[in-house]
Amino acid sequence: MGAVRTAAYDGIHARRAPLLSRVVPYVFVCPALALLLVVTAYPFAYSVYLSFFRTPSESMRWTFTGLANYRAVFADPVFYRVVNNTVVWTAASTLADLVLGMIAALAVNNLRVCRGPVRAALLLPYVVGYVVASYAWLWLYQGDYGLIDGTLTAWHVIAAPIPFLSSLALALPALILTNVWKTFPFAMLMLLAGLQTVPEQLVMAARLDRASSWRTFWEITVPALWPVLVVTAMLLALQNFHSFTIPWIMTGGGPLHRSEIIANYIYNQAFTQLDFGLAAATSCIISALLLAFAVVYVRVLGRGASAR
Repeated sequence: MGAVRTAAYDGIHARRAPLLSRVVPYVFVCPALALLLVVTAYPFAYSVYLSFFRTPSESMRWTFTGLANYRAVFADPVFYRVVNNTVVWTAASTLADLVLGMIAALAVNNLRVCRGPVRAALLLPYVVGYVVASYAWLWLYQGDYGLIDGTLTAWHVIAAPIPFLSSLALALPALILTNVWKTFPFAMLMLLAGLQTVPEQLVMAARLDRASSWRTFWEITVPALWPVLVVTAMLLALQNFHSFTIPWIMTGGGPLHRSEIIANYIYNQAFTQLDFGLAAATSCIISALLLAFAVVYVRVLGRGASAR
């Protein structure tokens, strides 16, 4: 009889164990999910709700306007200029970050002496705050007493100062250069870590076969670094897309919105024009675009992982 009871207890315990193992992880995750809902889901839902209302600054009474805010955003020619600026800013900054980061990572990885000091010196721009970097480069670009114009004028390379930040054609490239200087050390650090995983046996075999350095890099190093490259590119693209400080401090989006990006545009709608409904509608449009990009990215990354 005791053996029967023991067997029955073991059977019940065996059935409960898988259920318990499935439930327990969710119990530990629930606090983090609750915090995520509070700090992310609720503000997003409130922004979507706010985007359907007119929120005049002179009154606390909101008026439901349906899709009027969305139509106003799409009817604003500045919106398309800002989206174009943001795409150029994000693509150019991310590509330049990856190229310079790769060059710096390869250089540091091949060093035999002073690797630590050189790596620390290259990481210095990433440690410097965005505000400090913005004002430092603002001084470099200054036309009257800036270092760049002053040096080029003293060397008789140019006859007159170049208006980097007030030029319609040069303002955005000048800001991109500042942003790349600030963010490329992150790419260097990620790729330097990835270089430690490149199979040394394959590199040595390529050298024994007298393969060129470029062929070794392209056929061995790049495939081994590909997962790190993809993740780094994604993180840099998101970081660059959400940039705010450098354009805001250095140009304020000018001249004529030529250096204004989407974060500055939404900030101006909300806190300069005091139109929070319009700013919320713009945020929802950009969030939808980012969501579409994220879905495509995850599918492409999943296919690449399955192919490997």
